[in-house]
Amino acid sequence: MSRKETIESKGKDSLCTKGLTSEEKTFINEIVNMKTIIITNELNQSIRKSLL
Repeated sequence: MSRKETIESKGKDSLCTKGLTSEEKTFINEIVNMKTIIITNELNQSIRKSLL
């Protein structure tokens, strides 16, 4: 397992701590995914601007 994968799995484990219901875990994961999508959109826009 690469170092990046290790960090990512630790991050997910810490988000899904014991005591959370599966609904809460899903909710947290959806928020994390939304943030990732927003970041990639912003990166794509800045890349396009620099190319134009």
